[in-house]
Amino acid sequence: MENRSIALYTLIAIVLLGLGYGIWVGIINKGTISVKSIAPFSLQLDREPVLTCQSSPCEIRVKAGIHGITIQKTGYIEYTKAVDVPRGQKTEVAVELEKIVKAEKAKSSIAIPSIRNPFILQTDKTQGLQSLVKKSTTKDGSKDEVIAYFARPFEHPSIMTTPDASLVWIVNRTNATSASLAETSIYQIAVQPKTRTLIYTTSEDVHGISASPSGKMLAVILANRVDLVDTGSKISLAMTAQVSSEKLFAWKNEKSFFYAESLGGSAFLKRATLENPGKPDTIQAWKNTDETIIQLSHDVANSRLIAKGVSADYVVAY
Repeated sequence: MENRSIALYTLIAIVLLGLGYGIWVGIINKGTISVKSIAPFSLQLDREPVLTCQSSPCEIRVKAGIHGITIQKTGYIEYTKAVDVPRGQKTEVAVELEKIVKAEKAKSSIAIPSIRNPFILQTDKTQGLQSLVKKSTTKDGSKDEVIAYFARPFEHPSIMTTPDASLVWIVNRTNATSASLAETSIYQIAVQPKTRTLIYTTSEDVHGISASPSGKMLAVILANRVDLVDTGSKISLAMTAQVSSEKLFAWKNEKSFFYAESLGGSAFLKRATLENPGKPDTIQAWKNTDETIIQLSHDVANSRLIAKGVSADYVVAY
């Protein structure tokens, strides 16, 4: 009889412990995650099955502690975040999903218009002067116009101009000597009125430059960064980007631009603004492929970006 009583008490104790544990796990040691986003959306908690939230906020009772949540919605970039849920409390998570920019392969090759550059540098060997000349369309050169003179000829110059040929930039690389280090200088020459200004110097190699539509901003592409130069004030901002050519820049306006970046076998199209040049947005990615973007062009009239790749051309609307 005594043994039966002991067994009964043991069974009751086990039941009570199991009941207490169940109450602790199922009711007491719980919290609530409340997710606000653009409904409907899919919500995955840790590695659990995906839930469909038809309305916002979407609330889920979970075990207290840290959980990983993933929010997905067709046409938007996937959002992932770690959330700490205290016991007996509601944790609110507000998510602003970003739209995915659609990129389509062009069915035929897209012609990117090139800017005619009417400017050349001419050297007068007798006087040692070098002049920037705007070439005319006349065969005899009778209407050629001298824009600026330089007392010291450039060693390794390259010339770029705005579409309307109102501004000219001369990028010159001087060789290193025993007395000085190599230096790259950028001169800006205005055609009307005729003025010239040294707006940028660096001891690094300049891979290319890209001007905004009006020429107010200049992107100077270096090996491991891009310097954004205000051509009026000559103030520059540094932006980290793996860009190797001015062909990989496309200005939308004076404060927003696109560029292509290649990292670890993947290609990315990114958008940056002058307000926050250090945090660009990825608008398209080609991951784990052999695709490489070699040239960008901004189609202002149709609000789209044309990216020429090695294997195909892409049209990115935004």
